[in-house]
Amino acid sequence: MKNTTPIYLKFCFQSALLLILLSSCISDSVSIENHEPESVLIWNENIMAFAIEQDGLLSLNGVRTEAMAAIAAHNALNSIHPVYSFYDYGNSSPQADPFTAVNQAFYEIVKTSFPKKEKELRELLDGFLSTIPDSKGKEAGILLGKATAQNTLKKRAKDSWNGEANYTWHPMGPGVYAEFNEHSGTPEGFVFGAGWAAASPFILASIYVISQELKIHNLGGNNFYALFDLVASVIRLAVGCWIVFLIRPLIDFTL
Repeated sequence: MKNTTPIYLKFCFQSALLLILLSSCISDSVSIENHEPESVLIWNENIMAFAIEQDGLLSLNGVRTEAMAAIAAHNALNSIHPVYSFYDYGNSSPQADPFTAVNQAFYEIVKTSFPKKEKELRELLDGFLSTIPDSKGKEAGILLGKATAQNTLKKRAKDSWNGEANYTWHPMGPGVYAEFNEHSGTPEGFVFGAGWAAASPFILASIYVISQELKIHNLGGNNFYALFDLVASVIRLAVGCWIVFLIRPLIDFTL
């Protein structure tokens, strides 16, 4: 029997079939419009609440946890859709669900900093992940979030965030630290932020401002600088950079 189907109908059918096949091979593009920040805000609110409950923000645990969680989430998202530089991470997982990966990363970081809150944190994570249908993308997102979190925790394992530093009190004067515990509610003799002296920073270890060595005198008159002071500043800056690269080999300055 002779086929009497018009050739244009055959062409339309074949074109439609081709479009269907192609669309099934193309994954949804990553767009920030598809993801809201509410879950991240909730994680951050919980971190600060836990930190206040734990030590009244007298330690660096709260801000350190937020920084690590943000880094782990950043690396997770960048693994799915690379746009920015990684923070000491470089794996790729384009099929992972971004919402799942971010929330899993936050959970892994926060439960490490506040182990007594693990049950509460698990319930929070389960609530977020329950909104995502089971799929290979969700499974990949869970694995990715765990991987970036563990990577971040490993990098920060010996950062001395809870180290102690000695502070020498000076007579009251301009630029001298003053702690009014009746105002701040801190313990007697407590120096807020002294722990930063022992902690390892996340990106840049130290900055020495050479311009402060330019001793400006007689504003509006003849300004001058001490040459030897400037030379000493350059030497100190070079030594400081050498120390940075010596003890912080994994710092990413491309961020």
